[in-house]
Amino acid sequence: MHGAGLALIFLPWLGAESRAPRGDREADPLIAEMVGALTLERSPGRSFSPDELSLCGHLSTVEVAEGLTVMEGAVSNNIPGIDADCGGACACSTCHVYIAEDWVEKLPAKEAMEADMLDFAWEPDPVRSRLTCQIKVTDELDGLVVEVADNES
Repeated sequence: MHGAGLALIFLPWLGAESRAPRGDREADPLIAEMVGALTLERSPGRSFSPDELSLCGHLSTVEVAEGLTVMEGAVSNNIPGIDADCGGACACSTCHVYIAEDWVEKLPAKEAMEADMLDFAWEPDPVRSRLTCQIKVTDELDGLVVEVADNES
């Protein structure tokens, strides 16, 4: 795909409840609807009002060139919470995110170094936590949805 970037969707930190199993998150209909619309349909037909978005922070959709990492795309688009202190060397966990449930199986498996570094991340989820410096953007990841972790804690 030359000239056009692939869409990546970043959700702000929504708190520990957002990492709960889908059934538990459905207690908050707005979060369930936002995540459901983004991860299941990825339909531009559903828009959220400014009031709805302000309840959950704001989400950012950015275009990233194929071959870059998700971290590089986040940093170049000034996504809050992706500090990337090590510059992508997998030597810190400041690019830690939670992958949307529907995307977990679509990503390549974690390498041992990433898994070890995630031990230092704040509240890692054994299934959904990933370091964005280790995820290369490909056509298959167009529309990837991630929740930025609270990397400030």
